Amino acid sequence: MVYFPIMKKTLKENNKISYSREDKSKTEIVYEIEIDFAEYKTQYQKELKKLQKNFRIKGFRPGKAPADMVEMSEGKEANGKAMSELMPKVTTSVLKEESVTPVAPVSYEIVTFEKDKPIVYKASIAILPEFKVPDLRPILKKVKKEDSSVKDSEIESVLKQLWQDKSKKGDHKNMDDEWVKDVSKTIGFKSTDMNSFKQEIKDSIKVQKDRVVEDNYQHHLLHEAITLSKIDIPEALIKYEAAERERSFNQQLKQMNVSSDQFCKIRGVTMEQLRDQWLGDSKEALEHDVFLLSYAKDRKVEVSEPELQSEIDLIKAQNKNAKPDVYEDSYWRSYIKRIVMKRKSYSNFLKELGISVADTNEKKGKSE
Repeated sequence: MVYFPIMKKTLKENNKISYSREDKSKTEIVYEIEIDFAEYKTQYQKELKKLQKNFRIKGFRPGKAPADMVEMSEGKEANGKAMSELMPKVTTSVLKEESVTPVAPVSYEIVTFEKDKPIVYKASIAILPEFKVPDLRPILKKVKKEDSSVKDSEIESVLKQLWQDKSKKGDHKNMDDEWVKDVSKTIGFKSTDMNSFKQEIKDSIKVQKDRVVEDNYQHHLLHEAITLSKIDIPEALIKYEAAERERSFNQQLKQMNVSSDQFCKIRGVTMEQLRDQWLGDSKEALEHDVFLLSYAKDRKVEVSEPELQSEIDLIKAQNKNAKPDVYEDSYWRSYIKRIVMKRKSYSNFLKELGISVADTNEKKGKSE
């Protein structure tokens, strides 16, 4: 198939920004975006002022150095920060107008940059081939719930563990009603005799098993829907996601002052095994992402502005030390909206299959 670039368009929300699109393949779109130099200059001055606040030079108080001196010293950094801020922001607006959802971080390349002339850059977008969400009813016939009944041996196993725990056994010589009265208090039970104690243990195990069985059932339903949809994730995207997981893993080890060799030795694994696991996890995560976002589009699942703001307010409450301007960043807000969208899609997907979804389950955001 041959792909042709479309004609240049002007961004509806800002006529100082224009762009053209070229479909490189079924999984890659390249936008060439042109920004009026005045747009860049505004962002550049903002970044320069931020740097000026902490700029120190002999003869001037902190933050009071002349702007031209600050620019001479910090201009290059201000330029980098301005472009790093501007390109994702503008690209997000373009993608929103084009109704394109990237499945990997956008890659940027500056084409032309001359003073007082439009700045031109390219944004490479990784996407997935479109597909239609199929009829989901056959899934219910293929996926069955596991048995969550509690066996006597499971109850006896819990009793044995409690009895072998010195802090739970105390000074008791026998596993009798007197022991039950004491141990019940320590674990939050109300039993005063062995029969009621065993029933409480059984009920507790049943609640846990029901939750695990339900989670597994829902996971298998989603997996079967993905299989039925024949979603094909490009290998390059899977490898990229796996590489990001490895990078995050190495950063965590560095913070703990532990080498990868030490970690592998402690856990009894090899780096090759970890990389295989990251590849598998990455493939599954991307499949979930693509299915849920495609489901949202197909079933017209929308995230309203109040819903988005409600989610952002929750994040604000949990991160009180974060800088306020973070919450106004269009790229970040788009990311949060995407998370809420996936959560709603997952909830609607389960409801479509006749599964009751509790509020707590909806807020888990399993696909996040």
